[in-house]
Amino acid sequence: ERPPKRARRRYGVRYGLLVTGVLAVLYAVSTVVTGFTLWYLPAVLFLAVPPAAHLKWANRGYHVGDHTVVVRTGFWRRRTQVVPYYRLQTVIRQATVFQRRLSLASLVVDTASSSTLVRATPTAFDIAAGTATTLQRTLRDRLHLELHGRERRGN
Repeated sequence: ERPPKRARRRYGVRYGLLVTGVLAVLYAVSTVVTGFTLWYLPAVLFLAVPPAAHLKWANRGYHVGDHTVVVRTGFWRRRTQVVPYYRLQTVIRQATVFQRRLSLASLVVDTASSSTLVRATPTAFDIAAGTATTLQRTLRDRLHLELHGRERRGN
């Protein structure tokens, strides 16, 4: 499942603001330093904003399977993390101010593992807020089912 299309717009705005910031800094430098007249050249980067936003959106997602939850993120360095339900420790739904404006949230799938100290915690970024709430309940319920199913099989 990919994030909703409004998340792609969010990425575009974020990258557009980054390019605008670079242009503002270069313009400020050009007013102080004489002979620095090509401050506007990085404006060409605005052409890269829509494809970059689309690639970020297209390469993020999650999948809730029978025994695992899979989280994927990254374009240049793709990271796909597979978390079995029995390894779940906490499932946290969080939203920044900017995500709340677009009814988006991120779902952090934390595991009882030391590997998250070295790597990023598996997170489904910018999913619909209602979906994040539903997924949080679903993952909690599947964790309980997985644990109780294992106890019965072990006895």
